[in-house]
Amino acid sequence: MANKLSVKMNPIVTAIKITKGEYKIVSGAKLSLENGAKGTTAATTVDQPAVIEVFEIGDKTKAIFTLTSTLKLVNDVPNFNLAAASPSRSIAIDDTDFEITLEFDTKTFPSGGVSVTFSLRLPFITRNLKLSPASVSNLTLGAQISIGGSLESAAFADKLDIPLLQLEVPDDFEPTVKQTLIGPASSGHPLSLLFVGKPLLKAGVTIPRVNTTFEVLLNDTVRNRCEFLVPGSFNLATIETFINQTFSPVGFAAVSLKEIPTDAVFNARWNSTGEKLFSTTVANPPNISNAGGEGHIVPFFQFLIHASIKLKGGSAELAEGEVLDSIQATAKTKRIISPITIACEPTASFNLLYITEEKTKGGLRLLANIIVHEIGHALGLSHCQEFDIAQKTRSVPSTIAVMSNDKPGQGMKKFGPVHTAVLQKAYP
Repeated sequence: MANKLSVKMNPIVTAIKITKGEYKIVSGAKLSLENGAKGTTAATTVDQPAVIEVFEIGDKTKAIFTLTSTLKLVNDVPNFNLAAASPSRSIAIDDTDFEITLEFDTKTFPSGGVSVTFSLRLPFITRNLKLSPASVSNLTLGAQISIGGSLESAAFADKLDIPLLQLEVPDDFEPTVKQTLIGPASSGHPLSLLFVGKPLLKAGVTIPRVNTTFEVLLNDTVRNRCEFLVPGSFNLATIETFINQTFSPVGFAAVSLKEIPTDAVFNARWNSTGEKLFSTTVANPPNISNAGGEGHIVPFFQFLIHASIKLKGGSAELAEGEVLDSIQATAKTKRIISPITIACEPTASFNLLYITEEKTKGGLRLLANIIVHEIGHALGLSHCQEFDIAQKTRSVPSTIAVMSNDKPGQGMKKFGPVHTAVLQKAYP
C-alpha cells in the first residue's frame, strides 16, 4: 500500500541588512511533494489533472493561491508538471500586503529546463490573525493537492509559518523607536505611542471603543489652504467618505468629520499665529518641557487637524503628528500638546502634490490619506517599509499601506494585517 502524497512548504529565509546588523525573514517557500497519510494514492503512471491549493490556516474556505497542471508517477516519484502549470490568485494586487516567492523541488516538480517563477500574494486582512501573546504573530499557510479529481491530502500537516511581528528592531527613519517587522516585505510596530520620548500606553492596557465617538475635527485652515491652491476643490463629505473607507475595515465604524472655525474659543485653547499649533498651556513652545501637565484634555478618539503656513523649526514633511503629554486610559482621554498639522508653508511638498493630484480630482484623496496616516501615528503605529529581497536591503516604503510614507496620492491606503490586529487588540 502506497503512501498518499502531501504538499510540504519549506520556508526560505533571507537575511536583511538594517542599521544595527541583520534581521532574518521568511522571504519565500519551497514546495515539494512527499509521502503523507497511509492509504492508496490517486497518482498513477499516466498523467492526470492535478491541483495544488494554498490556504491561510485560519480560513480554509477559500484558497488564496491555486496551481493547476498534471501529475504522474515516474519510478514511484511524483512528477507535477511545472512547465504547464497555470496559477490563479484570489487576492488582488491592491489587496496584497506583501508577496513571497515560490520555489519548487525539481525532483517532484520537473519543468523540463524551463524557468518557472510564481509568487504568493498574502492578504492585508486574515480572519484569524491574533496577537496572542502580544510578541508573537504568525501567518500560517497550508496546502492540499487533488489528483484526478480526488482530494489526496488535506491534513495541512506541513505548514509554513511566516512571522509577521518581531520586536526590538530599530527603525532607520525613527532610530529612537524600536521597530518590529511585518512579513517579508513591510514593517510596522505594535502600540507604543512614543511621541514625547516615553511609552504612554502601557503593555496590556486597552482603551475600549464601546460608547466612544471616533471624531476628526478639521480646522478651517485646511479648507482655506485647499481652496487657495485649487478654488472650488474642497468638499467635507468627500473627505469623510475617504476616511471611513480606510478605518471601517479596521472596525472603527462611522468616523465623524466636522469642521471647526478659528474663532475666539479656538484661539483661547491654541496658539494660532499661522504656525504649528501648541496648547496655550505650553510654557515655551516648541521646547516642550515634558514635565507633565501641559496641554488640553480631550477624548482619546478625537483628532484635530490644522493647516500651518509655517512650522516652528521648519519641516520637509507633508504633515506632523499629534504630540501628547499623557493618556488617561480609564477615562478614555488624552492631554494634547500639539494637534496633527498639515505642512502648507509656501515651499511645502503638500502644495504641489495637491495641485497635481487635483488635476485628476485626487486632491481630497491625497488629503484624506495624509490625515489617516497621521491618525495611525496617533493610535500608536509607525511607518511601513519594504525590503528588496534580491538586494537584501531595506527598500522604499510600500505604496499600499496606510502607514507608508511614500506616494500618498496613489489610491486610498489600507491597514495591513498586523496593524489591523494591533489596533483591534489595543482598542477592542
